[in-house]
Amino acid sequence: MFVSLFSQEIALVLHLKRIENKKGSEIDEGQAIIEDCSLQNKVFTGDALHCQKKQSG
Repeated sequence: MFVSLFSQEIALVLHLKRIENKKGSEIDEGQAIIEDCSLQNKVFTGDALHCQKKQSG
């Protein structure tokens, strides 16, 4: 499974992470991608999986 950071503005994948095993979490990897990128003042969207009351990690 992969998690990606896609720029709608320039139509490119800016960052891609592969979840290597079933213990990996799509939520954790998505949060890590956002933390690792140097983008500021941008809007990030995610699917319903990322709408959790309790944050992982």
